[in-house]
Amino acid sequence: MKTPKRVLIVEDDRTMAEALVQLLGKHGYATRAVESAEEALKVLERDPDYHVVLTDLVLPGMDGMKLLTTVKETYPHLEVVIMTGYGTIRSAVEAMKLGASDYITKPFDKDELLKVLGRIFKMKRLEQEVEELRSEIARSASFQGMVGKSKAMQEVFLKVSAAANTDAPVLIIGESGTGKELVARAIHNLSYRRQGPFVPVNCGALPKDLVESELFGYKKGAFTGAMTDSIGLFRAADGGTLFLDEIVEMSQEAQVKLLRAIEDKKIRPLGGTREVPVDVRILAATNRDIQKALDEGQFREDLFFRFVMHIEIPPLRERKEDIPILLEHFIQKFNRIYRRQVEGVEPEALEVLMSYPWPGNVRELENTVEGLYVLGLRRIIRVTDLPLHIRKRADLGVAPTGAMSIRELEKETILRALKMAGGNKSKAAKILGISRNRLYRKLKAYGLEE
Repeated sequence: MKTPKRVLIVEDDRTMAEALVQLLGKHGYATRAVESAEEALKVLERDPDYHVVLTDLVLPGMDGMKLLTTVKETYPHLEVVIMTGYGTIRSAVEAMKLGASDYITKPFDKDELLKVLGRIFKMKRLEQEVEELRSEIARSASFQGMVGKSKAMQEVFLKVSAAANTDAPVLIIGESGTGKELVARAIHNLSYRRQGPFVPVNCGALPKDLVESELFGYKKGAFTGAMTDSIGLFRAADGGTLFLDEIVEMSQEAQVKLLRAIEDKKIRPLGGTREVPVDVRILAATNRDIQKALDEGQFREDLFFRFVMHIEIPPLRERKEDIPILLEHFIQKFNRIYRRQVEGVEPEALEVLMSYPWPGNVRELENTVEGLYVLGLRRIIRVTDLPLHIRKRADLGVAPTGAMSIRELEKETILRALKMAGGNKSKAAKILGISRNRLYRKLKAYGLEE
């Protein structure tokens, strides 16, 4: 990123434009002001090395929304901040969907503008780091505590790294046990807010009559039992991230108050007379069917629109190719915790685990593996070690008895392990939980030697 930080101001009100030039100049920004979108595009054509375009939404001729789309198409490296005194939630959300980095509503406080620009330049400094993370994702099956080499999980990893490079609210969608909080923590840890607090809260567990006091805090004497002041969860997360798990479970009243807090970036403690500014990044999650929740009025549409980025985590049954990698990850984890030397999974047991639908997702798989350690697991996980309900529900697709069925099952499992290991026999043996010599003997027995 070039120095100084360059901002192109697009504002047809000359008094406002001059005030912005003076304000930003005092804080180290190199600025230029123009009065129309057309003039701004001519400036960028001659000199595209600006960092931010700060534009009014209502302009003579081409409006700010059209300028936004043109800039993002032609100069994707440029950040765009929308200024408007006429905007609604929907217009602001639409601008962010089209690529705006942020928006501010006129009349705005100068500190608010400086804070918005400060966040943008902090995020731009993270861009190189994010690119390095993308390379790391392509090389590794593990990313920020999440594990998976499937295409679906690689897409999740990329969305996480992209979300970390913005400060926009993000909604994480996935069934119970898929790792929604892991995703939220990864976004926080990769963002410029990583030095700040990460505050998780289960919205469904908040009593309806205490939501406002829990989120926004309260003053002493605000209600019976309020013996001291409480800062609330928003202020506890100031400078960091507030993670609202199971957000759809919040009451309609609580959702309205939450939306206002997100929009205004201010809260009023219960019993207080003044609004308090808060600098908090909002991440939320739900295990519900979002469209159904919207249709049935359980989730407010205006609040849903405020989450301009969605990350959907696939259930484990839709990415079964990740099961061997997850098993290896959990075996290494519990070997350390329980001080064991478990080596892996026998082919027959792996086939059962691959065929089971895992309604509890990754959490159920992890709990299953840990349960085996608690029960005194041997060096290899065998079919007989697995819980009965898993063995019963697993659909092997072959008859459970008969020599040929078992042989075919083992042969197919070995072929699958080889495919997952990219043909590397040492890695395949590790996935199968057997020695390399034993794998070579089985390859020879099944006529699979090259």
